[in-house]
Amino acid sequence: MYITPPCGGVFCRHLATFRGLYFGREGDIIIYERSIGGIVMEEIVKGIPYVNRGSCGRLLLSEICYIDCDYRKSIVHTDTGVMSTYISSKDISMYLDERFYQLVTTLIINFDKVKSIKRRELTFLNGESLLISRNCYLKLRKDFIVYLKNLQKTLANS
Repeated sequence: MYITPPCGGVFCRHLATFRGLYFGREGDIIIYERSIGGIVMEEIVKGIPYVNRGSCGRLLLSEICYIDCDYRKSIVHTDTGVMSTYISSKDISMYLDERFYQLVTTLIINFDKVKSIKRRELTFLNGESLLISRNCYLKLRKDFIVYLKNLQKTLANS
């Protein structure tokens, strides 16, 4: 999909290169670049919209460590802090991709942010850690190994 970036409603032809953000449909953030030669490159970056009492916006999936879900409210733990939003676990799953893993119905983790899994303790790259049950530990460890092998194959092919 090619897009013409908005700049006051009109593309800025006087600039050698135009870069910016465009919020697309379905919660995607499109980072685009257009050069004078007419080449349009874009990268779609997935995000989760959030709305809470103080603010609203979009969290990039690459920033999320894990999501603690409740009935109608989710607490998103990122690299830099914690954000709460009024999105249920069922609704939040439609914004996520294959790097996210639902450990239990109330906890979704980002495999890209996992540093280690040792003795029922899950440690993230930012230093946070979670204790997990014995039953969840075995399943998580097995699925994390499969994820790492698939990631290794993907990197080897590219």
